[in-house]
Amino acid sequence: MKTNFIILFCIHGALSVRHSLRYFYTTSSEIPAFPEFVDMGMVNDQVISHYDSITKRKVPKQSWMET
Repeated sequence: MKTNFIILFCIHGALSVRHSLRYFYTTSSEIPAFPEFVDMGMVNDQVISHYDSITKRKVPKQSWMET
């Protein structure tokens, strides 16, 4: 019985992982050489994508995001 409990406890710990997905949006106006709109995507506090109104492109920042 004791062995079964230890095995179940180890399996449960391996399966319960938390992740976070966040997007940050920033707008500004009348600041020279600064984009009016910026969007940044993050997974687990790692930047995964970036967009700004100057380039008008969503740029992947992780190799697994590229197509």
